[in-house]
Amino acid sequence: MIQNASPIIVKIISPPKDETGLAKLSDVLIGSLGLTGAMVLAALLLGAVMAVAMFWWRRRAVSVAPPRLAPPSATSDISESR
Repeated sequence: MIQNASPIIVKIISPPKDETGLAKLSDVLIGSLGLTGAMVLAALLLGAVMAVAMFWWRRRAVSVAPPRLAPPSATSDISESR
């Protein structure tokens, strides 16, 4: 096997520095949007659970409740009943 006589030189270049701090700001914005999205998702899920619970409770209350008496008619007068 033949070896190459000239050496291989690798130059490591450091990444450019962010002087404005926008990289940190973008991290904060992405994090806050993620937190807001999680809160909105939790609110929607809780709203759906509450809607189902209220629907079930209302349906159960109507089916279990005793029948109500018919309200007096609007044309009847108290003096007529005497």
